[in-house]
Amino acid sequence: GILILLNPFASALLIPISIGICAIIRGIILAVDSFSFKKAGFNYWWGFLLLGILAIIFGIIVLGNIAASAIVTGWMIGILLLAVGISGIVYSIRLSKINR
Repeated sequence: GILILLNPFASALLIPISIGICAIIRGIILAVDSFSFKKAGFNYWWGFLLLGILAIIFGIIVLGNIAASAIVTGWMIGILLLAVGISGIVYSIRLSKINR
């Protein structure tokens, strides 16, 4: 926090880097979990696999072009969080149907 306050321009680079790394980690987790969903009998397990792959690609693109990513950080955060939120809602609906 102190580094960002002392050098606000550094935050323009640090935020896209952290978003890219988080997207890659989240994508890996989603892709790995999709196979657990397949074993559990989810019909739409492939959607989680696809979302995981897209998140990994998104993270790689962000890390590959940090300067451009710093400009559109708000859009990137919104799109990624929307996709992750939708996947969480779909997962919880599917899980509630299995537990009944």
